[in-house]
Amino acid sequence: MTNKELEMKIKEIKEMQRIKEEAEAAIKAMQDEIKADMEAKQVSEIITDQYKVKYTKVETNRFDTKTFKDKYLDLYNQFIRVSNSMRFSIN
Repeated sequence: MTNKELEMKIKEIKEMQRIKEEAEAAIKAMQDEIKADMEAKQVSEIITDQYKVKYTKVETNRFDTKTFKDKYLDLYNQFIRVSNSMRFSIN
């Protein structure tokens, strides 16, 4: 691939990323409108002719790695595992 072809592909990627970010922002804004409406109506579920929308509390338990590491560094070091991956970035 020539530099010109590479630059054209990168430009296209950047444009697609911009479009994706705009779409994600628009989706989030619409979701926030629906959530606000549900909160105003004090409902956690709305059923329309085609869809069922739920906005419910979800409780999750997560392991606090940072605190565990701070308190039990030796034990933490016994159980860490190194993993490798490849990262693709365009600046």
